[in-house]
Amino acid sequence: MTRTIGKALGETEKAESLVTEVEGGLATVAKENPEFQGKTFAYGMALAPGATEASLYLDYDPRVRLLTEIGFENTPSMKAIASAVQGANWYGGVSMEKLDSIEADVYVGWANNPKEVTHSLNDPVFKRWAPIQDKNYAFLQDPTLSMATSAPTVLSIPWAMERYVPLLADAVAGKGAVDTPAS
Repeated sequence: MTRTIGKALGETEKAESLVTEVEGGLATVAKENPEFQGKTFAYGMALAPGATEASLYLDYDPRVRLLTEIGFENTPSMKAIASAVQGANWYGGVSMEKLDSIEADVYVGWANNPKEVTHSLNDPVFKRWAPIQDKNYAFLQDPTLSMATSAPTVLSIPWAMERYVPLLADAVAGKGAVDTPAS
């Protein structure tokens, strides 16, 4: 998008410079966090009360692509979910009783509020799933951070990485991370 806007405004070089700078920043994050390299993840939404399935984002979702840029790998288990998705959806669901079929080192999820995080972490099935049980999770409940990583731009990525990387590092370390809204 930055390149397209740069071209439309006659600022192609400036746009390219911004993209290069942000890509370099992501490469630096990956280099400075070797613990992210090769860790598989699943990224989804917090569970709603009464949920019968977990919603997980597919490979082409920007949230997923951002994590792969810094060294994580989307779990191969998502291929089965992706093959069942119809239409142009960016996410798919897995029934709660089959959640263990999604093998992931880390779970990243976003929630609208602390109640959704608490509900998810206390769900009797969800809390038995390996990344949750082992505290290898990071929940984003700050809407600013959630949006900055959901629709990443050259402006949002540097800001988001300052807040996101420590949460991800805690998730990888088995410390179970939940962000707090930015002030």
